[in-house]
Amino acid sequence: MLFVLVGLVGSVLVGPAAFATIDECAVGRTCLWDNAGYDSYIGSRPPGGGISNVSATAADRTSSWANRSDTDAAWYPDVNGGGTCRNMPSHTRDPELTLFVRDTLSSWKTNGSC
Repeated sequence: MLFVLVGLVGSVLVGPAAFATIDECAVGRTCLWDNAGYDSYIGSRPPGGGISNVSATAADRTSSWANRSDTDAAWYPDVNGGGTCRNMPSHTRDPELTLFVRDTLSSWKTNGSC
């Protein structure tokens, strides 16, 4: 028996590379991203907001954050401000939360630190 192997050659179209950027977060706001390196923007809040739960689709997904406001903020692993509070000082950011706290944010506030 004779077998013939036919290879298919295809092409892949590649567009310009998409780079995650902190610029998705407007100056004066605190922002969350699904992935490390400010990738997959989740949303933001202005300063002055008390404890609020994130949406069900955003809960337990945050891997990076930025606080581009003049006000400290904080986040919690449980709803309604439960669990260990984590600070998000004004004008700071965290491009990659540590493995032990990544994907645990369920509530946050933008009216002060812990």
